[in-house]
Amino acid sequence: ASTSDSIDPAAMDELISYLRTSGMYLVARLPAFRDNAFALEHPACGLALSSGALWTDESHCYWLDPGNETVMANLAQICRELTERGFDEVAFTDFYFPDSGSIVYNSTMSKSDSIKSAAKRLADTFTTDAFKVSFCADSLDFPLPSSAGHLFLSGVDPEQAGTLAKTAESAFGEGKLVFLTDSRDTRLEAASVIRGLDS
Repeated sequence: ASTSDSIDPAAMDELISYLRTSGMYLVARLPAFRDNAFALEHPACGLALSSGALWTDESHCYWLDPGNETVMANLAQICRELTERGFDEVAFTDFYFPDSGSIVYNSTMSKSDSIKSAAKRLADTFTTDAFKVSFCADSLDFPLPSSAGHLFLSGVDPEQAGTLAKTAESAFGEGKLVFLTDSRDTRLEAASVIRGLDS
């Protein structure tokens, strides 16, 4: 944010300070591996095609290699900065390896293992009593480390909420699952819920 053309850093600092003094619990929801700016600054960190060009998704956005140490150092720096700014939690979105046969992936570690390893490293290193590293996903298949704060689940059918909450509790432990939704359906309260301001 400090180098963004669209964000006024002073105004952002003022907002964060206001929210903290108001007793709000601050969660930063940020993309992990879907990052145009970082990929353009560090092309060797992006997922590549056989031609050497960087792979893009359907929205023409570049993705980063979860197994790349520079990428992991960047995510670690994000965690440090959020902690320093007084955030209570980070919820990383886009924390997966894109499903595309066009991506050239040369590693001894499988794609799923690279995601699992990256999540564990961040959660183990930065989750404390004062700060949590969490992840956003659209299913319970996400390899949530035991040290992670929460799994934020979106796109949930309210009819499945109770079953998902019980499954998540047995898989990850009590209090780990949070539904992200705009629905007012009370069945989603089988777990913690964060709703949009307009819902």
